[in-house]
Amino acid sequence: MKRRIIVFFSTMLLLLVTVLPFATTVKAAPDKSYAIQAILPDNQVNKGESYFDLKVTPNKEQSLKVLIANTGSKPITVTAEVNNAYTADSGVIGYDKYNTKLYKAKLPSLTSLVDGKRKQTVKLATGQNKTVEFKVKSPSSEYSGIILGGVTTTASVSPTKSKNINIKNQVR
Repeated sequence: MKRRIIVFFSTMLLLLVTVLPFATTVKAAPDKSYAIQAILPDNQVNKGESYFDLKVTPNKEQSLKVLIANTGSKPITVTAEVNNAYTADSGVIGYDKYNTKLYKAKLPSLTSLVDGKRKQTVKLATGQNKTVEFKVKSPSSEYSGIILGGVTTTASVSPTKSKNINIKNQVR
């Protein structure tokens, strides 16, 4: 009986020694401390969608508005920018690069149609909402196809300082 107990505990100890080094630490995803919503204009193709899908007329200025809300417990700074779409290495459509190298195409890029700043920064107090507006002018002649791009936002929570440690959180 004593031998069985010794074998059992030896086996458990051996398992612990071999398994523990491979244990992984699990971390929670960053808290989404803000929300965004596209304010869809009248020329939205499908009113049920939450993204811009516009039927535009040539040489007309269009306003793209995005509502940004601070839902967190700290003041934040949000940067909103209009970017061209690109194909990522994984094959999916990406919108997050500010400067993308595009193939030469017959249609202009979305960023070339932005009239004014294509990058705007707003500071939001806790519970505050602000609307960011981008002016886009459609091409001067009719075209067949889609000009694809997006409005990307990045939020920075105020840095926390503690004994020479500086932590800066960014949420995309």
